[in-house]
Amino acid sequence: MKDKRALRLSYGCDCADEEIIGRWDPDMSEGVRSAMRAATGSDAIGCPWRAFSDPLVQRVLSALPFFESGQLAFKLPAPSHRLVEAVGWYQTVSNRMTALEMDERKKERQSERTRADHLAQLSGRSGRG
Repeated sequence: MKDKRALRLSYGCDCADEEIIGRWDPDMSEGVRSAMRAATGSDAIGCPWRAFSDPLVQRVLSALPFFESGQLAFKLPAPSHRLVEAVGWYQTVSNRMTALEMDERKKERQSERTRADHLAQLSGRSGRG
């Protein structure tokens, strides 16, 4: 339990109704914050999960499946410009995350191939087979 509280404090999270002033031990959450910064292009202020309680975020998540299938007009006949822009932003960030994950997997595969080639050379089996 203490670790969860420490992590919340490192984000500056007040979701547990605890008064927070600034961030406590920010290095603890820097890895996650750095990944979010890379994906969104901006730094999260406070608890990154608090956004899920925002009404606009809830509307975006509700509209997203209809947007992706091209049927948003059936779900919401007159969606606000704000909602359409927010869904577009969600898609942009989601695409960035997918690209980052693909790049990371590619680097891992290349590293594994390099390591396997190196081990094969060390064992004298290189070029046989």
